[in-house]
Amino acid sequence: MIFPDKSLATRLESNLAQDMLEYVQAFNVLFPDYPATVQKIGGGIAICTGSQFINSAIGLGLNTTISTSDLDALEAYFRDNQVDSEIEICPFTDAQFLSSLNERNYHLTSFTTAYIHALDTIQPPPNINPDIVVEPITDNQKELWMQTVCDISPDDQTTDTRLAQAVTHRAHTTCFLAQLDGESIGASALSIRDGVATFYFTATRKAYRQRGVQTAMLQARLAYAQAQDCELAFATTIPGNHSMRNVMRAGFHVAYVRCTMVKTF
Repeated sequence: MIFPDKSLATRLESNLAQDMLEYVQAFNVLFPDYPATVQKIGGGIAICTGSQFINSAIGLGLNTTISTSDLDALEAYFRDNQVDSEIEICPFTDAQFLSSLNERNYHLTSFTTAYIHALDTIQPPPNINPDIVVEPITDNQKELWMQTVCDISPDDQTTDTRLAQAVTHRAHTTCFLAQLDGESIGASALSIRDGVATFYFTATRKAYRQRGVQTAMLQARLAYAQAQDCELAFATTIPGNHSMRNVMRAGFHVAYVRCTMVKTF
């Protein structure tokens, strides 16, 4: 059993921050005419990738005290990018930081639960469908992965898939495709850094849900992370949804609960 503390939370949140940074880097390569920026603030980072995508700060207040000037700079950054100031916070952050946010009229908008899985042992559930094949994608499967995670057809010209495309080009990230009888039915991803495998983008096509696809993708990524000598797997979910139940069945346990604080300009 791994007991969560500030050291572990800092390690996990730092990985999330680095993944967000690599989103921006991928956006800038793939879509050079599209605004995507990053700013380091208060021991963490803030990123903006446009109004429809990720605009958030993460990792603030874990390794340092957040100053008034830090918050001024953070709010100026989001205001300049014409989005709300959004900050993802874990319970090990500096207590004064939370007081400062209250004084600045931030409000709580949502929770996410952080889960960890020690990779010294993996116990696969007995009911995995052996016909579901989950493997890392090849370069020529990137477009198929994007279509699968967005659950769109190849001729769909209306769905904005830039975020999914960026995942397939992001550093330290491996994407996985789930297939059944040659049909693409699910997509997922993980990043690896500092002995931690962070799980992302677990998506199943609507026609194949409730058939164990997410469980198969979780098990495949756990085995992959273990083979890469990772110590931990890390995942976040919305409390109470299907993903929460699936990660817990796969052997993850709760590390802490995160919250999102927002200030609207």
